[in-house]
Amino acid sequence: MGLSSVNVCGVAPTYYASVISTQYEKSHIIATKGGCRVMMVKGYNSNAAKQFIQLHDSATVPAEGAVPMSMMVANATDNFSFLIPVCGLPPTVNGLVICNSSTGPTKTIGGNDCWFEVYYL
Repeated sequence: MGLSSVNVCGVAPTYYASVISTQYEKSHIIATKGGCRVMMVKGYNSNAAKQFIQLHDSATVPAEGAVPMSMMVANATDNFSFLIPVCGLPPTVNGLVICNSSTGPTKTIGGNDCWFEVYYL
């Protein structure tokens, strides 16, 4: 995890933390405490099929069927990124987890085939 300076909602300097995969993975626990405000998510889907990238307000990888706080489509063998408001997503209550899923509205975890980069306050 690293810290970098960023201008957020007209307030500078603020520092954000980053979590970046070191290998392909299906999920990553970003934070185990609440108060995370996601500023940017990007990565790569190495799967030959499209899948969904989900963000969960959780301190642990949630159970199958969990409903994400946010999700997006990651096309097959392609880069992805979230369109996030300039002030970030609302702060989490429990923590933050990112994962892939074969379904959008609920978690159905896939294989170790995603590279994640998450930047948050």
